[in-house]
Amino acid sequence: MTEGYVHVKRGADGTYLVDACERRLFLRGVNVNGLIHYADDYQEQVELGEDDFDEMAALGFNLVRLPISWSRLAPNPGEFNHHYMDEILRVIYWAKARQIYVLVDFHQDNYSRSLAPTRESDGAPQWATQTDWTYNWKMSGNPAVETAFTHFWKNRPVHGRGLQDHYLHTLQRVASALCHEPWLLAYDLLNEPEPGWVLPGYFESRYLFPFYSRAIQAMRRHDPNHCFVFEPSVIRDATNVAIQCSRPFSSDSNLIYSPHVYTETASPPFRPVGNWLKPCLWGCYAAAALEARGFGTPWVIGEFGVSPSERGDNWIRNQIHLQHQFGVGAAFWVWKQRPGFYGWGVVESDGELRTSTRRAELLAEPRAVALPGKSHRVHYDEERRALVVSGTMNRSHDAPALLYASGFAYSREPQVRVQTTEGTHTALTHLTEVVYSRKPTIRGWRIEVDLASVRGPYRIVIT
Repeated sequence: MTEGYVHVKRGADGTYLVDACERRLFLRGVNVNGLIHYADDYQEQVELGEDDFDEMAALGFNLVRLPISWSRLAPNPGEFNHHYMDEILRVIYWAKARQIYVLVDFHQDNYSRSLAPTRESDGAPQWATQTDWTYNWKMSGNPAVETAFTHFWKNRPVHGRGLQDHYLHTLQRVASALCHEPWLLAYDLLNEPEPGWVLPGYFESRYLFPFYSRAIQAMRRHDPNHCFVFEPSVIRDATNVAIQCSRPFSSDSNLIYSPHVYTETASPPFRPVGNWLKPCLWGCYAAAALEARGFGTPWVIGEFGVSPSERGDNWIRNQIHLQHQFGVGAAFWVWKQRPGFYGWGVVESDGELRTSTRRAELLAEPRAVALPGKSHRVHYDEERRALVVSGTMNRSHDAPALLYASGFAYSREPQVRVQTTEGTHTALTHLTEVVYSRKPTIRGWRIEVDLASVRGPYRIVIT
């Protein structure tokens, strides 16, 4: 693949992401938590290794959302941790070697690792955590967390500079270090922002989107190439629809809207409940699509995840179906977790497939990766084990169509047929590359189909 940066393209069939070869990207990915600086009393992360990326590639993932922590980037005011930056770069190089894009996520849960004891807490360093001595407890609605967020949004001065100014300075240092990385997809400016004590609605218009605008302007001076991801308030996780009025807030042309979809897991009844789940999920997706249209941007689901169970697997299957329907990419939370935590990992902590869930198989469903042309439709028939991809070629395009077929669906090399107005072709150049990991149960095929000679509608069928 030619190296180059992903960017936003606005065309007749919508707003979407394209790669350096001007092919529409279909992102399927996973979150990795190995670089998060969690609280000492909550250590769920599993150390990342190069083998992890072999397994992700073999499962067909072409996106890794990589959460990183402000507390490690800037352990002291004005300081920048170059050793941590080297860890981030090493992960990006591992991903690049396997043609996996990286979404760097400036992550937080409960604002800071020093707050919400025994809970999933990370984010701001201690010196940037101002709580005014409010009570710090482990339940939701922690007063100390809300106070700390309020001071952040109001840019309270700390060590001679506002909290937001400290944060943006750190973001600029990261942008300077990563600006020339072609397999960096984007920067996620802040994970699941909480309003603190600010009234929802007023928070979005008065604080959140002005902050995003400032962050984009500050980072764009150091990185002219990459996209920026912005999220709605964390309240959307519980309501399944954003509170904000979706309208453009920045003149930057490379923006991506990124809600998280935790319907029935972060919203009542906090678990998948049965067959009526799919309409609820559809409503969440439909609302997100309208929100993205209001911003004038494409959208990517930064997180979705669920506990292992048969209903949980059905929830994942429904999510993937809707991702195809709405043409949206997504990253599952999470790749691995240490035993004893809430158990959302795709695979076990040692990389083996899990026996309590089919999530690895479901997430590795055969799919399109990147397609030239326009008017794309992608459908996988699980019963027939047939992937059908259709589109239209209106000009010569040297870059091939890229597809993925998993070893779960195909026990032998898949058969590829290309149907055009001139008939069915099996001789069109295509290269099937077997992608292995060290786990014999995790493998797949990357398939390239040459469509340079095709004009008009085409249909690729993989069986």
